[in-house]
Amino acid sequence: MKKSPAASRSAPLTKKERADLLDDHLPYRFTMLSALADCVREKRGPTTQEFKLCAYQSAIIAARVFAEFLGLGIEAPNKPKLKEKKGYFSDGGSITEVKIQDLKGSLVALSELSLHEQDVLARAIFYANKATAHIDLAHIDGFPHTEFVELVQILEKLLRSRLGNDLKRRRA
Repeated sequence: MKKSPAASRSAPLTKKERADLLDDHLPYRFTMLSALADCVREKRGPTTQEFKLCAYQSAIIAARVFAEFLGLGIEAPNKPKLKEKKGYFSDGGSITEVKIQDLKGSLVALSELSLHEQDVLARAIFYANKATAHIDLAHIDGFPHTEFVELVQILEKLLRSRLGNDLKRRRA
């Protein structure tokens, strides 16, 4: 039987946990998300095929992480459709997952996104699930590299609308 997600964290974030998330963890994840898109946007190719592969995989995984952080997930795994995902992951112990509402701001409502943005995010989450869950020959490189700039712009817009200047970009 599948567990229901928890409705809230076990305890609010401490001041130090909030600072660590804003100063370290989120910028690190944002670098994972944006490295490939930055190369494309700045018209400079990734330095090697290995970098391109790693940048692609880390970006698609980071996109899923940020989508869940913002309260988004997918339904209908064979034809992904974006949905609101308000609950927290719980294995029965304390909840360690963090969502945007734990820092400041609110979870994303589907009504904030165009149908096109919903489609881009749903497909990114779908391919991230395929990339991280198991070896899957059908979806090795399923999310088009050409859409990474748009994917990053959508997520950055949503993050900035909630975190403002607290969203930091870290360069590697």
